[in-house]
Amino acid sequence: RTGRSLYGALFSGVSGLTANSRALGVISENIANVNTIGYKSNQSNFASLVTGSAGAIGAAPGGVVGGTRQLVDQQGLLQSSNSATDIAIAGDGFFVVNTKVDNTNAAAAAIGETLFTRAGSFIVDAKQNLVNTGGYVLMGWPLDILGNIVGPAGTPITPDPTSTAELLPVNLSRLSVSSNPTTQVNLTVNLPANATAGDLLITSTQVFDSLGNGHRVELQWTKTANLGEWDLVVDTLDGTVTNGTTTVTFNPDGTLASPNPPEIVPTIDWDDTQTFAADSTVTFDLGTLNQPRGVTSFGDIYRVQEVTQNGIAFGTFTGVSIGDEGVVTAIFDNGTILPVFKLPIAQFSNPNALDPRSGNAYLQSTEAGGFFLSESGIAGAGKIEGATLEASTVDLAAQFTNMIVTQRAYSANATVIRTADEMLQELSQVVR
Repeated sequence: RTGRSLYGALFSGVSGLTANSRALGVISENIANVNTIGYKSNQSNFASLVTGSAGAIGAAPGGVVGGTRQLVDQQGLLQSSNSATDIAIAGDGFFVVNTKVDNTNAAAAAIGETLFTRAGSFIVDAKQNLVNTGGYVLMGWPLDILGNIVGPAGTPITPDPTSTAELLPVNLSRLSVSSNPTTQVNLTVNLPANATAGDLLITSTQVFDSLGNGHRVELQWTKTANLGEWDLVVDTLDGTVTNGTTTVTFNPDGTLASPNPPEIVPTIDWDDTQTFAADSTVTFDLGTLNQPRGVTSFGDIYRVQEVTQNGIAFGTFTGVSIGDEGVVTAIFDNGTILPVFKLPIAQFSNPNALDPRSGNAYLQSTEAGGFFLSESGIAGAGKIEGATLEASTVDLAAQFTNMIVTQRAYSANATVIRTADEMLQELSQVVR
């Protein structure tokens, strides 16, 4: 029994050495990553190891086992950054990244492994992908020029929050220039109700053709002899307009009565001596019938409150930024700012159980549960902060303190082994 207890003491001491060696490894990893963006510190956990049950002869010596607990759900300190493509998450969730993409095939662009990370220091690489310090490519939902999430066909969709199939690599190679023809003009204009027959008022706007060239278009309002009635002609100096003439009438309360629907859809054949752009079909939206919106007729003042159009002039891509709502925006030298991607936030029911990977990223695991993709700040997801980075959660002072405690525990276990060895030597000499 004496020998059994002494051998048990030896094994207990060995288990203590092993457990504290692993603890020192965890501490060293934490200290090494004290400046790693988005790094989450790990914690050593110890559990008693029972090698025998207690009985009339007493308990057999046991030992200890060491483990590591990930503290992935800890929030790191947010620090401002000078880079427009640095981002952080304030709250729960992860950025979605991919280990490898194929920029030549949009249908199968993401061909690597999907990972999740809090490391938001992204830069544009040689292939115009946004990649972080781990070399992982940022993934996002593609947007149209109105900011709607779109599918492969370019039509707005509601993305599946449990799948990454609709995500594309955030790649900027297709954004060398911007240009979009005008297809709609929205008017907010008030025509004076006391105008006399023959009065002419002109509302000017700029529209863009298929090549990104700008053209001045005039909406010429001429008061007729009838009460509440105007003739509207759409005209341009560098093209021929068809279907651009209509009669606009107003109700006695100043709201729009006709045309129904309240729009004019002329076709403009641009002057071939100035541009070879395709003909433009533009919808001029006059507002809402019987509502004080859009074009109205009140009082004695002609007022152009707002004229907006959805065309974009030709411009050259100059840079990119990521806003606080997780929208990746392309910037052009003509002043155009286009939304091109929206970044999802992936949430897990048990993020501490994610499978860690090199490069400060994580792989989905059974214990972590399934992910749910949300927009920034929606449905409990954290909020994306632009020009911001999340610092490491390592507390250097605490790590140094743990190192001292671990070293003392290791020395104590080594002392137990030496003492048990000396006692076994004494026991072996008794029989001589």
